[in-house]
Amino acid sequence: MSTHAKEKLHKYEICSKAYASGYSLKEHLFTYTEEKSHVCKICNKGFSEFRSLKRHLFIHTNEKPYVCELCNKGFAEKSNLRQHMRTHSKEKLHECEICNKTYASRCNLKDHLLTHTGEKPHKCVICKKGFSLSRNLRRHLRIHTNEKPYVCEICNRGFAEKRSLNGHVGTHAKKKPHECEVCNNAYSSVYSLKMHLLTHTGETPHVCEICGRGFYYFSYLKNHLLTHANEKPCI
Repeated sequence: MSTHAKEKLHKYEICSKAYASGYSLKEHLFTYTEEKSHVCKICNKGFSEFRSLKRHLFIHTNEKPYVCELCNKGFAEKSNLRQHMRTHSKEKLHECEICNKTYASRCNLKDHLLTHTGEKPHKCVICKKGFSLSRNLRRHLRIHTNEKPYVCEICNRGFAEKRSLNGHVGTHAKKKPHECEVCNNAYSSVYSLKMHLLTHTGETPHVCEICGRGFYYFSYLKNHLLTHANEKPCI
């Protein structure tokens, strides 16, 4: 009955947060002890709270239970849906004091501010590379783990990034509406065309931080990094 009455009897003295049950308080304590008793059976990543593990599992299942009623776009977390709803209302309450750009959430503003400071607080525990955003670190870690959570429903091929999956899905379609103005080659997605254009410009955006060698494609860089680790690249 206490949860309905919003009575929170269990309080943690350090941060003064209160909880309706002893179990919820116990879960909260793990965030201070760094104990991660809830482990994902798919990728072995650990979490201090069960609800965090539950949210993480959506990455593997691609389940998006929170759906926007206006555009039907789905989200794995309710907080992401709330932020998305502001894009429909064009409500942007959080303004950067440096460049005056506005953002729909405080979290997005906080991420943006790192572009001004150059701060990279998120470090890879394997190669020590730093990132300004935690999501960029998560993508980077897939180089080391070879995790490919985004799977094509047609051919079951896996990809480390969602944009790579989106570009791949177009290869199953016969239409190729995106044409290169230089050589007239056609592609099924804008992303594939963009990658192709690098062969004309000579730009190599994916650079090895160990030896400085550049590559057109991220997959080429990924295989190259294995040569530094004395591992045999996958062919």
